[in-house]
Amino acid sequence: MTIADTKQAALQEEWRARVDKVLKGADFEAKLVSRSFDGVPVGPLYPAALSESPRAIRMRHSRWGIFQRIDHADLDAAHAAVQTDLGQGADGLVLVGAHAPGAFGVGITDLSASSIERILGDVLAPGLSLRLETGPEGIAAALALREIVARHGFSLARVTLDLGIDPLAEAAAPKGDGSAVDRMFEAALALLPEFESLDFSGRVFLADGRPAHAAGASEAQELAFTIAKAVAILRAIEAKDHSLEKARGLISFALAADSDLILTLAKFRALRRLWARVESACGLEPAPILVHGETAWRMMTRRDPFNNVLRATTAALAAGLGGADSLTILPFTQALGLPDELARRIARNTHLILLEEARLGWVDDPAAGSGAFESLTESLAEKAWTLFRDIEAAGGLAAALAGGSVQSMIGKTRADRALAAAKRRLPIIGTSAFPNPEELPVGVLTPVSDLEPVTSPGETSVASLSPVRLSASFESLYAFADELTQRAGKRPAIFLANFGKRSDFAPRAAFAQNFFASAGFAIAENEGFASEEALVAAYQESGAFAACLCSSDAAYGEQAASVAKGLAAAGCRHIILAGKPGDAEAAYRDAGIEFFIFAGCDGLAYPAILLKNRAETLTEAAR
Repeated sequence: MTIADTKQAALQEEWRARVDKVLKGADFEAKLVSRSFDGVPVGPLYPAALSESPRAIRMRHSRWGIFQRIDHADLDAAHAAVQTDLGQGADGLVLVGAHAPGAFGVGITDLSASSIERILGDVLAPGLSLRLETGPEGIAAALALREIVARHGFSLARVTLDLGIDPLAEAAAPKGDGSAVDRMFEAALALLPEFESLDFSGRVFLADGRPAHAAGASEAQELAFTIAKAVAILRAIEAKDHSLEKARGLISFALAADSDLILTLAKFRALRRLWARVESACGLEPAPILVHGETAWRMMTRRDPFNNVLRATTAALAAGLGGADSLTILPFTQALGLPDELARRIARNTHLILLEEARLGWVDDPAAGSGAFESLTESLAEKAWTLFRDIEAAGGLAAALAGGSVQSMIGKTRADRALAAAKRRLPIIGTSAFPNPEELPVGVLTPVSDLEPVTSPGETSVASLSPVRLSASFESLYAFADELTQRAGKRPAIFLANFGKRSDFAPRAAFAQNFFASAGFAIAENEGFASEEALVAAYQESGAFAACLCSSDAAYGEQAASVAKGLAAAGCRHIILAGKPGDAEAAYRDAGIEFFIFAGCDGLAYPAILLKNRAETLTEAAR
């Protein structure tokens, strides 16, 4: 052990002694170590890591590329977006087909040669960086692009082109067709000689982990899914008598970037480490790979969508520092429909601020040597490698998808995450935490309905890798509350029955306000009352159909039962108490309290019951 190692160990020991003193006997792991959905521990402090060299290296030693989605069905609008994006800082374009896994209800519906040429106009020329993400229409779109290039007679040598053909996406689709996988592989490889005659040197196939992430996968599961997909592509190319050296050069990779900065950064770094391991196993010298990132669909919200700007900024930062070669930021209104120019401009400018003002894209692997990032990168890589080997043992990704093992694995994680969101252990700012009832309206060019099924906490059945946003369940409740508001002419309201001193009721009143507002309830607030009679009278005047008692445990012991009985006598049908009941639960229920809300309880189930009861009341009143 070197002198530096000895000094570091001594400092670590001293720090731990001081922490234990503050914890006063509390468990260090329970208090200060969190765990990802892969079970990877995330500690509060790590010793410095010694790394031989940076490993999250881009294909080129420069900043990440700014790629903008072109997903307008209207060809003239799409062409205008192309001109604006390339003229205002974008480095490349992503043509998104309407049936692509990442279309999310919008996208280009006509991918014929004439339509693509109309969209691109005169930008389809040397110097262009272009990605196709057209899903099941990938072959048709590639043929259309080849037709355009051949007709104009120019070389693809100076065009950075990624055809984005993902045959395995068909096996993972909601109505997956396993036989389509082989057909798409055959067609894509048949295209290769024709593109090579045009000096094509880009990527044909895409190992895309984003569908797994959108369906709820953990970081390691997304990595394993991506690597398994790339290995399946490698085998298919080799089976057509191409060398492994050539085969790997035809593959690009794509991952989702979400707002967990630490894990996202480590995930992007781990991908390169994992693929290098595959290359070594194939007898190849590891070489840099082309990695595209896109901010995650799963984290996008429809409620108070301006918060998506902050989430996307964090995600872009993580992916960029993690070594993404190119990056697409979903506009902040993407979950609501086709984004307008404001949303597209904010997405584009987010890159520019991070790159040109913060100068964050000019260092190779800035996380190298960080104890936290090196440890998490290694942990994710090892976990992903184990999952990858499980997929391989099942016969490869196509067989694992056909057998349902991948869907089952991801479904379990999705259920765990949904439960964590419902219990607010995974808060969603603007939706489940700090909802904004006065949120400003935002515009989209073409609204789309919510595409995802609402996931109930604990629901692990996932027949397919369908995308689901984490906020969808809360938004569904809010939409139900909006419907009741239209029926009744006013929003269903919860009265805060605050009693005792302000210091007694204020913390729990704030919690109750957040708890019920996130489900779409109006909150009848107040500054407390001098007497129980005044509290009950205020409830009657409020027009609320439910009341939530808010105070301290000591005040509850003295007054909760009598306050509840007073509210029940005044006609309150739903009485809630903010806090855990403890040994007094039976007495509280006898007094008319039907539910207890507290940190860690399910924030979806009881509000849903309240809204359903409110709907039944309105139906009865209308008869």
